[in-house]
Amino acid sequence: MSAFFVPRLTAVEALAPYRLRTYWNTGEVLDVDIGERLRRIAALAPVLDPTVFTRVHLAEGGGAIEWFDTAFGADNVYA
Repeated sequence: MSAFFVPRLTAVEALAPYRLRTYWNTGEVLDVDIGERLRRIAALAPVLDPTVFTRVHLAEGGGAIEWFDTAFGADNVYA
């Protein structure tokens, strides 16, 4: 077993523009506002469109969330 614990996402849903509800394998359910983070990363600019934002889903393995092919690491929403 690894000495490091890395929580994994089990589900994600868009609540409102730039707010996500994240579900973790720890049993935690966390709501997080990622608007500021999205604005700082130029590659994620298309996600600022509310229609695109609602298309959020888990990347394979739960290591990230993504919209289209644009991934956002789980460490950015585990807070």
